[in-house]
Amino acid sequence: MTFSKTQTLKLGFAALIFVFAPAANCDGGDRNQGDGTCPAGNICSGDTPDGLDFVAPVIGEGFFDDGEVKIIAAGGTETIHLEHTDGGVFELPYNAKVTGPAATVASSADGTLVLRGAATSSTLAADLRITDPSDGALYDKIGVSVRPVHAAKLALSLSEGLADLQDGTPMLFAPGGGGVVSLLGASDSPLLDDSLQLTGTGITQSSWDRFVVGSLPAGSHTLTATSAGTAFPLTFEVAAAPDRLAVSSVAAATVAVDSASLVCFQSFLGARYIHVKWSFSADNADLKDAAFEGCVTVSPRAVGQVVLHAHGGTLALDTTITVTAAQHLRRTPAPRGSLGDRAAATPAD
Repeated sequence: MTFSKTQTLKLGFAALIFVFAPAANCDGGDRNQGDGTCPAGNICSGDTPDGLDFVAPVIGEGFFDDGEVKIIAAGGTETIHLEHTDGGVFELPYNAKVTGPAATVASSADGTLVLRGAATSSTLAADLRITDPSDGALYDKIGVSVRPVHAAKLALSLSEGLADLQDGTPMLFAPGGGGVVSLLGASDSPLLDDSLQLTGTGITQSSWDRFVVGSLPAGSHTLTATSAGTAFPLTFEVAAAPDRLAVSSVAAATVAVDSASLVCFQSFLGARYIHVKWSFSADNADLKDAAFEGCVTVSPRAVGQVVLHAHGGTLALDTTITVTAAQHLRRTPAPRGSLGDRAAATPAD
């Protein structure tokens, strides 16, 4: 696999966005996006005045991924969870139907449905409609599309993308390390097939597009990504262990006690990044697993210092974070002439 410095910079920017502006986790339907307005030509249900949220699987580590409905790989599947706009599970009786030949509803129960994309050689688009089975009134609808798979490849992790590597450096894995497989359509557009199968000697599939390398000997190995009956062999290289760990550039040196920070680590063998198994512990902080390889979210408990202990493969590295007092926003009084609507309408005594 190869990647450019431009891609690396984009991944660094994605990391900063993640730290300072966490993404949402859903995709609003047409009615939702229209502030509850019923789409033209439809009769809408009063039981969903704000429409619905449609929650789909995340691709890879989730760079800029809001959990939105994805383009389905031709012949593949996409699992969608229906939610009210307040995040509650949609529990009303419903019918789910895709208009047009792009996809079919393979299964539907308890607010979760599975779409199967058509086995097509061209791009198809349609609407997924969720309606009240008693009278056909629309709860909400959302567009879906299907494209054929042109290729599969091993994808960069955030920590690997932020590493200062030479263009063209091939991927390297230690036993216990994980990776991501990307399905690509025309112009390298990302596709989703959550029935994707990742197989190979020593390979364990950990999610629809992620895998873990087992106790394989050093050298070249192959895993096979199979989507809708089409197999894509992918070669990867295994080495025994890293020879050094490093703190990524996204790690904050100072964190307030009422906030959280994403801290990432990198692992190397010589000049090459190597994917390893990570674990973390800390003094004076609560930790939460992050979707990004080698990363953890740190929430300090008290002013002072956090010592974060990272274990990557056979090595360990500690980093210290200074914890400052909670940052409370101070409200600036408005000028006396800037009254609210109610105050402005009330005569002064």
